Amino acid sequence: MRVTLPGAMSFKSGRSDLNAGAAEALDRLAGVLNTVAQVHAHVVGHTDSAGDATYNQKLSEARAEAVRRALIERGVAEERLSSEGRGEDEPVADNGSREGRAANRRVEVVVGAK
Repeated sequence: MRVTLPGAMSFKSGRSDLNAGAAEALDRLAGVLNTVAQVHAHVVGHTDSAGDATYNQKLSEARAEAVRRALIERGVAEERLSSEGRGEDEPVADNGSREGRAANRRVEVVVGAK
């Protein structure tokens, strides 16, 4: 199962601290993870290609870690979570448009068997 948190809903541009708008989605996701103990969640941060690639890599890592920490704060066991950033390397849309860049700024939570 893959859950995508859109960047615009979850983070301000260029920031890694979570917006209040992400709370409901994180509450629901944590609720699911807390009821199904035999799964692991891997949190993956992504950015658009605007700006410096090194900065985008670090930003994607920080955003993924922010989501991982938020899930821990909601009771998900730390050992059931991992995170990584993939920067701008895995776009899901064309970075040439505003809409495409917005789609590429995201955090995905991949849930699977331990």
